[in-house]
Amino acid sequence: MKNENFGFRLKLIMRIIGVNKSCKLVALLGLIVFMGCNSNGSADIASLDSIAIGCTDENIGADTMSIMVPPEPSFSRFGNDIHKVYRNLSDTEIEALNFNGYQMDPFHKMLLDSWKEEAEEHRPYYSIVTCPTCKHHLLVVYGSSPQEDWESLCGRAGNLVICNHCKKVLDFELAVMN
Repeated sequence: MKNENFGFRLKLIMRIIGVNKSCKLVALLGLIVFMGCNSNGSADIASLDSIAIGCTDENIGADTMSIMVPPEPSFSRFGNDIHKVYRNLSDTEIEALNFNGYQMDPFHKMLLDSWKEEAEEHRPYYSIVTCPTCKHHLLVVYGSSPQEDWESLCGRAGNLVICNHCKKVLDFELAVMN
């Protein structure tokens, strides 16, 4: 490859692909354009919903463009009602809260490793939304990637939606990503 940054950009695009459909589309378009420019161009992710593309071709010279992709709703499964508080957890409930034995994927487990550190600023609460399976109120907890992920520019943080009765993480709302 002519461009030494291609491997780094490909890794960055692949990390972003896991976020949502809009990011997948943006990353795919960027990769296609970048490869179509024979590595004489750039395809940079400007934000979660846009991509900046620059190409240089012997026949047409330099050309730039920007593609915008409309963002998806933050909580497609539960809607914005998930942010309406039924009741906040007390300090005693926060201390007693333990997610061992809950069904979750490794990404959610990593985010939940930090939830107690975030509890002061982002207090866990029960939402007015109930679990589709058992009808208990859903718990909303803020979690964040470890510090080394933020230093590597792949950190993520946001709200995890949890059913304490079913012992499952049902959803994740991305709030911050670097």
